[in-house]
Amino acid sequence: GIFRREGGATVESLDSFSGRAPRTWKRHGVFEGHMGARRRVSPVNGSETPVDESDAMTAGAYIEQLAHANPRKREEAIQRLSELGWEDTDGALGALLPRLRDPHPSVRAKAADALGSSADGGAAEPLIAALDDENREVRFRAAFALEQLEPAVDIEVRIRAWDAVVGLDNQNVYALCNLSLAHRESGNREVAVETAYQAIELHPEHFYPYLLVAHLYAEKGEREAAVRYYKCAIRCNPEHAPTYYELAELY
Repeated sequence: GIFRREGGATVESLDSFSGRAPRTWKRHGVFEGHMGARRRVSPVNGSETPVDESDAMTAGAYIEQLAHANPRKREEAIQRLSELGWEDTDGALGALLPRLRDPHPSVRAKAADALGSSADGGAAEPLIAALDDENREVRFRAAFALEQLEPAVDIEVRIRAWDAVVGLDNQNVYALCNLSLAHRESGNREVAVETAYQAIELHPEHFYPYLLVAHLYAEKGEREAAVRYYKCAIRCNPEHAPTYYELAELY
């Protein structure tokens, strides 16, 4: 079977697909903001820095560790400070801004994550600047962090952020999905569905783009198309329970 869309472009169906997705794509993390529309998708972060629980330190000591010569120690400090909170410090922004310019990309990515978790609206400009980072993971984490800030960054700025990420890494299915979600939030559903189709064309084994298309069709009242794409999402990832709930609501 073929899914056809306006303009004659096509996307292969999953009629012959086994339903087995690569392990790295089988699990994913979803950020749900304070507003329901601010939902974004990210790979599960499997790079948490190992820490020695028996050697826990104060927030002040971890602030000092941010300047450690070993990048793993700097990552550990960022992780620990995020877990402890920033009440006993001068704030996340002052502590983490230098780490967004760290020579090691994993430290920069960790700093972007931590700034997002802090939800400090003052981090918007530094995170926007980090979208020009030479490392693709840092760029993605900066865009993802922008989604978490309060007050919310303007949707057009967030769309431009995901456009920048996709422009330098157009194979990144998560970035494409987030760009689609941002367009959906802005009310531009036509561009949202086209972006989701692009993700399907590049990664037909990944369930999330099918789920996005299904949502968009359901919102438009096109039940048959929505059902078809929900079923494709289930075939890709039969373990994702929310897809079944969404599908059931259409019957």
